[in-house]
Amino acid sequence: MVEALGTSPEDVDLLAYHAGLSLDGFSLGYAGSDATLDEAFKAMEAASARLPSHPRVQFVDGLLALVTGELSRAGRCGRETRRLSAGDPATAANGEWLITLVTDVDADGCIQVATDADADALPGWINHPRFLACCRKSDYEAALSAAIRFGMPDFFWGPLERAAALGQLGLRRAAHAEVSRVVQLNPRFARDPARFLTRYIPSSDVSQHVREGLEKAGLGTRVV
Repeated sequence: MVEALGTSPEDVDLLAYHAGLSLDGFSLGYAGSDATLDEAFKAMEAASARLPSHPRVQFVDGLLALVTGELSRAGRCGRETRRLSAGDPATAANGEWLITLVTDVDADGCIQVATDADADALPGWINHPRFLACCRKSDYEAALSAAIRFGMPDFFWGPLERAAALGQLGLRRAAHAEVSRVVQLNPRFARDPARFLTRYIPSSDVSQHVREGLEKAGLGTRVV
């Protein structure tokens, strides 16, 4: 990505993707310093200055707002992403994903919007808002179903959601296996789970459901 930007430093798509990848490095623990968040903001600032009405720019800007706790702005970016999707279901689903994370609208929206797309081509994380909505209602069987659809076994959020749902359902052996997988994939999670949970669970009430499930799964008092 850095090499590509060196060749095309004003390419809006590349700048937005670079901002997104830098943000991932910060919020998902792939890199350990705030410098990656600074890099994300710098790339986003450059992209927004060139073409603020680009749907990818709006979506990544919304992700930055989500991570920094600016939930109203994240919702606005989600609505803009949806508006600018130009009939592309996957892009519209990205917008719906942001909206449903920061509002009380039906979490099925981001899934329904994408039904015209190739479902197999959509990322598993598109199911994340549905998982959170089910946790909010204490419907842990439905939360587990959403977590299973999340899939992505080599990404710690997948087993994290399954561990939380299984823990709340009292299926401790399966839950413990999933939480062990979380720690294997991201050892830093056990040391500071709140750092990671707060990135993509804006509601403290919903976060408590997830934390309790992880505690029951065996993460113990380290979940704070």
